Order: sequence, then structure tokens, then C-alpha cells
Amino acid sequence: MRALIRLIIYTVLLFPIGYLMGGTYLSRRMKAYEGICVLLGSFVLLLILHLLLKRVWLRYRRFCERKHPTLELLGRAARAALFIAILFLPVKVMVPIGAGLSPIGFSLLTIAIVAVLVVQRKYRDRYPAWAKLDVPLILIIYCYAFMVVFAIHYLGSLNSTCDKVNASEFLVPIVTRHDIENSSVVEKSYPYGVKSDPDAGLLFYTLKQKRAGFIKVPGPLKKANDAICATSLENPGFDESMVIPIIGKSTATYAQRITVNPERKELYVVVLDIDGDHSVKTVSYDGDFRITHSFYPGFEPIRVYYNNDTNEMIVLGVEGHVGVFDLDTYKRRLVKRLDGVGFLGMIDTFVPNRDGTAYYAGVVSPYFLLVDAHSFDTIMRKKLNEPTIGLDYDPETNQVYAAATLTRSILVLDGDTLDVKKRIWTGTTVRELYIDRKRKLIVAAGYTDGHISFYDLKTLKLRGRIFIGKLARTIHIEQRSGRIFATSSCGLYEILVDRLLDQQGSG
Repeated sequence: MRALIRLIIYTVLLFPIGYLMGGTYLSRRMKAYEGICVLLGSFVLLLILHLLLKRVWLRYRRFCERKHPTLELLGRAARAALFIAILFLPVKVMVPIGAGLSPIGFSLLTIAIVAVLVVQRKYRDRYPAWAKLDVPLILIIYCYAFMVVFAIHYLGSLNSTCDKVNASEFLVPIVTRHDIENSSVVEKSYPYGVKSDPDAGLLFYTLKQKRAGFIKVPGPLKKANDAICATSLENPGFDESMVIPIIGKSTATYAQRITVNPERKELYVVVLDIDGDHSVKTVSYDGDFRITHSFYPGFEPIRVYYNNDTNEMIVLGVEGHVGVFDLDTYKRRLVKRLDGVGFLGMIDTFVPNRDGTAYYAGVVSPYFLLVDAHSFDTIMRKKLNEPTIGLDYDPETNQVYAAATLTRSILVLDGDTLDVKKRIWTGTTVRELYIDRKRKLIVAAGYTDGHISFYDLKTLKLRGRIFIGKLARTIHIEQRSGRIFATSSCGLYEILVDRLLDQQGSG
């Protein structure tokens, strides 16, 4: 009976967490009610296991009292570890908490659990209330604490912070939060992907809704939440006449990254759907939606590349999916999963090697991959035991530079053996990474903390850093002119890199 009451209490406490996990962070893969059901299923398993092991636990406690009382602490720790293992069984739903269990977060959680176990064992007579505090309850409290931290980091910057960013002497605001809030076409969104076509003199970017995944509003909207936009490279700014709304199932559809094909005058935009109906839209420069490439359930696209020589559109996705489409007929040529990308992994980046016969793959996986450019078979994989997402390749040194998000560092790998040669400790979370070939710089975006950092390509030393607002997600370097554009929750900006490096270098 007590175990049943405890399960009911846990259910009530976990309901908001399950809803936020299912309906927010993982809305592209799992609906809110499914997340709640899987969480509750975990606790049902826990209850069953608790009842099965209850007799064993009582016998173990009596043994500890006769032999050595300290052994009881080990038993409690083992029981807590078993609980955590069962709770993390539906790993897909628990990804947000898993993301919070970085080395620091996991250490804090472990210290908290061990501290409570010690107090329960040593001071249970003096503090009887502590003896009734369950380790599962500690984990639930941690979940709530993490969700608060998660919200602080991922819900963007305050208006006052954005005002300070807009006033920076090292930034040229192109699209600001004020522009979007006063728009008659779009609302409740922020710039996400950004690319350019210097020959056409155009800068393209996507607007992604802020509430994507938080709530699904039925019925038509007064304004669009997501859009594909363009502006002049010569005099960039927010032009409502060049805003193309993405019409989907109200707030269920939202735009992500954008790819520009200057030769064909086409844009390829990743569009995700809260119900799993993901797609890539091919849009002409004049705003006509030419084709929508839909995917089977489970294929969540992340980024799009193209090869005009072979007329291929290459779509990278979650859990190692690669889709190849014909650019002329739009027919599907190939869909496969890469060897080396596991259950929770995804392919985020493809960068061609020196001769173009293979791609270095930035993946959320313990492995770093080299993939054949035609068959997409895995040629080589190197176990790094950490995900490497954003990356770029320097053919002059034959080195790959990869963003290791969890360890807050940039890895320098050999282009042939994939061995790690050096590591740059950044101190910030690096999500996006490119090489500025004109200035010989590594440009890295720290997604959650909102910093853009510049490292010398030769010495690997930090040369400059600037804050552009939280959710600093996408960087675009126009290699011909050296102009650098970046997006954040505050807006779309051009970074005056030379002025920044001159002042911070001299300081």
C-alpha cells in the first residue's frame, strides 16, 4: 500500500516533467502524452522490481547489522543506482536530463545522493525526517532543478540583454527582435539558419518560432511563426516584402537550417513537424515552393547538402539516416543508416576530404566517421567517446577541427588517421564551427552561452570573443569577402571581425 501511494506521488511530480520533455525538447520525435506514458511505465517497472527485491533487501540489511553496518550504505547506493538505471531506460525521453548530466551535473547529482545516504545512515536517530527521504525523490528534485536551468539557457535572452547586444560596436544588426515584434507578417520567432549568394547579392535566413515544441495551437494564425527570408548583401535589413511564410499545421511546423544552391538558384530548407511529418522544401529565389521532400516516420532531417555534378541532394538526419534525392526529378535515390551512429545519435555535418571522395561526418556518437561520398558506406570510424557535431576541414594542413560539445573543447584530428592531435579548451559550449580561410581563423559558436569565439588556425590561441545573445546557433562565413554573419535569439548580425580582433588583441 505504501509503495502504491509512493507511486501516485511520483506520478503527480513527474507529470509536468514528462509533459515538458515530450512536448518541448523531443516534440519532433515523441508527443507529450507518449513521453508521460513512457515515464510512468518506468515507474511501474520500478515498483515491480521494488516488490521483487524487497525481501532480498531486508535480508541484506539484517546481514549488515550482524556483520558490518557500513555495508548498508553500499546497499543503499546500489539500490539508488538501480533506480536511476530503470528511470533512464527510456533514454529517448530522458535526453534533456541526460544533457544536463554533463560531468559537472552528474557529479552534483552523485554528491547529493551520497550525502543523503550518509546522513540517513549516520544521523537517522537525530534527524528522523531524513530517514524518510527517498533517493527517487532526490532525482525528481534534480529533474525540476535541471528543467529550470534548461529554461534559463534555452529560452533566449531578455529584451534588455538584446538591447545591449544591438548597441555593440562590433556588431551590425540586420534583423532584431524589435523588427520581428513589429512585423505585420511574422511574430514570435527568431533568426535561425543563414546563408548567402554573393553573385546574386542576396543574404538568406530562416525565422524559427520560439514556441516550437512547447504548444501546438490549432486553427489558423494571425501571423506566420516561421518563414524563409532574404535581404540585400549590400544593404542588409529586415524587408517584409522578401518574407516567405512557411504554411504548415499551425504551430506544428517550424523551419530550421537553410542551404543555398547558387548555380540552380534554389534554397533547401529543413522543416520539422511536431507530429513527425518532417520534410525538406525546395524553394526558388523568387519564392516559389517547387517540391516538398517528405520522409518516412523516424527520419528527422538535420542539414542538407548538394552536389551539382551528380545532381544529388544529400539530407542528413537523426539516428544516422542519410537520404539522397535527384535534383532534377526529385526522386529518391538512396536512404540508409550509417554504421557507427547509434540509437540516440544523429549526423549533423558533412565535410569533404581533400580529394572529395569521402566526407568527414560530425555526429552525436562515440565515433568519428569517414564516409564514402558515393555509396555512403563507413570507410573508417574512430572511437572518441564524445560527440563531435560541428566541424570543418583544412586541406593545407590535412586537419579536421571538430566541436566537442560535452567537454567544451575543439578537437584537432589528423585527416588520414582520425587520431586526435590536439585539443583546444574553449570554456564555452561549442556547437557550430567553421574555418575563416581569409583570416586563418577558427570561428566557433557557443550555443547556450551565446558567444562567438575566434581562434588562430596556426597557434590555436584565442584571439577574440563576442556575445551576440543566447542560442547563438548558426554562423555563415562569406569566404570571398570575409564577411561573417551569425544568428541568436536576439537577431541576425554581421560581426565586424577585424575591428574586434584589433581591439581585443591590443587590449
